[in-house]
Order: sequence, then structure tokens, then C-alpha cells
Amino acid sequence: STSFCAGSSVTLTATSVSGANYVWYRNSVAVSSPSASTTFNANTAGSYTVEVINSQGCRATSAASGITSNPVPSVSISIPSNQLCSGSSSIITATEVPSATYEWFRNNVSLGAPGSNRTLSVNQAGTYRVRVNDGCTANSNDLSISILSSPAAAGSISGISSFCPG
Repeated sequence: STSFCAGSSVTLTATSVSGANYVWYRNSVAVSSPSASTTFNANTAGSYTVEVINSQGCRATSAASGITSNPVPSVSISIPSNQLCSGSSSIITATEVPSATYEWFRNNVSLGAPGSNRTLSVNQAGTYRVRVNDGCTANSNDLSISILSSPAAAGSISGISSFCPG
């Protein structure tokens, strides 16, 4: 059995026979016209066979091959506030995708190898996203983080240096 990720395809290849034409079938229904091409791009799950028609018109059909389509994971990222004060940090959290790896990006540059961590501590401005892979790959939404200027140092407080109680 062969599988592919939804939205993509898998290339099926028949054994080449000189001068032959090929007709591909999914679930016993023809999905191609006779052609000299030995390949077929399957983008729908099903049971596939190929019929080989040689130059004398004789036909032979392959054994069936099951093709399955795996769903693409869905992932999004969020942060309590996308504006951080200078010198502070916050945590971006990705939705959980079972058995997936997470690869974090800032401004389209990878922040390291894929791993199991679905959170990222951030303290820099930029556009963040995560790519998850559970056998199929998906990218999250983009999340823009900006850094706000902190106020100048508070300085000192002045006033009367002594007071009388009561």
C-alpha cells in the first residue's frame, strides 16, 4: 500500500513494455486514456491497476495497489499579546498535533531543527510561524511580534525628607 498527503499526489509506475499502451484504473473505473506513458499521478485514494496493451492488441492487467490519502495537519499559533515591552519575553504556543515535530521560523529563517516543543519563547520583533510534520507537513498562520520602547529609568523621587507624625 502507498500513501500520499491530501492535496498532493503519488506517481505510479508500470513496468515498461516496448510498443505498449497503458490504461490506468481506480476502483475498476478507467482514469486515463490509452497512452504510451508508464506513469500516472494519483491524487485520489483508491485501488489502482494498470492495463497494458501490447502492439498486437493483447491485454494484461496488473495486481491492484491500494493508495491512501493522509490528512494534512492543521496548526495555528497564538500569543497573549503580540506587542512586547523592550527587555521582556512571551511564549508563542502552537496547537497540538499528535506525533508531530515542530520547526519554528522567524522572518522565514529556521530557528533550529524540528523537535517536539510546541512552544517558543520570544523576545525579538519579527514574523513567526511553525511548520509541523506528522508524515504530512503544514505551516501555521504568521504571527507578527513588535517590541515597544520601555520608558526611561524612573529616576528618583523627591519631596520633603522629613515629616511629623500626627
